Amino acid sequence: MNNSINRFLVFALMMIGLVGCEANFDPADSVPQSAKSYITVNAFPLVERQKDFIEETQLFYNGTIPDDDLRLRLRAYVYKNNSLVGAMTGLYSRLSDEIKMSKADLSTDTRYDVIVVADFVMMSGNNIDLEFWAVKDEANYDNIKLVDQGYTGLQYRSVGVAYTSIYGGEETSVDIAGLGMLAYMYFSDIDDSKIESIDYSWTDVTEYLLGARQAVSTTTYYDTYEVDPNYSGFYDYRYILPGSDKICEFGWELHGTSGQVVSEGDEAIRVTPSDNRIWGVNCSTGAFSNDYYNY
Repeated sequence: MNNSINRFLVFALMMIGLVGCEANFDPADSVPQSAKSYITVNAFPLVERQKDFIEETQLFYNGTIPDDDLRLRLRAYVYKNNSLVGAMTGLYSRLSDEIKMSKADLSTDTRYDVIVVADFVMMSGNNIDLEFWAVKDEANYDNIKLVDQGYTGLQYRSVGVAYTSIYGGEETSVDIAGLGMLAYMYFSDIDDSKIESIDYSWTDVTEYLLGARQAVSTTTYYDTYEVDPNYSGFYDYRYILPGSDKICEFGWELHGTSGQVVSEGDEAIRVTPSDNRIWGVNCSTGAFSNDYYNY
């Protein structure tokens, strides 16, 4: 009799334990689900207002990238609570308004912040040979930054960024806004009997915090033009980002045939993204002009 009671008590305790264990499991419908998310990128705004200074034609007409060894690069960084959970990179031979990037395994009940960076890279075969902008410290949203690699790059130095947020399984679209502007530096009325060379300089951003959306470091670049007697004018163009004070320092020196400084000047010019400009120096009068070059 006692053995029967003992066996019954043991069985009862086991059933109670099993019921208690089962009560600790979450219902099946509360388990987080994951899914693939999609971001459609419109890359046209990065360059759509850029045109050649002489021919006044679009530099990237109808989405065409002029050089065979050049690619549009898109990099997307996905963050959860400011920490990186994934990144995607794509290389494209044409600009488009419907480039689609995707990220798998994002939770459907979690909001993710996304930063998309667009720039141009030079290729050697299937490999990147030269980049104008590196992305560093991307592990944390507050630290991710663009870093200038030290190449002036003309219009191919263009870089843009877009910000969005997304849940797993969602689709969204972004337009890439240019971070900087294309500046044409035009020296006119050059008399080669008086002027032998032109030195010019400009300040530009070397580090830009993407999360904070602000420049943190700048540098000054220098270049020289040796006067060609066949031409009375010379122009150059650079892609310039606005610094923390939104000002670019543009300066020049005109050197005579004996090496002396004939004329010089410097200007502090406000930089506004996509607000393309002509910074003109009349080499006969020394006059400076700052004109729009948009359409």
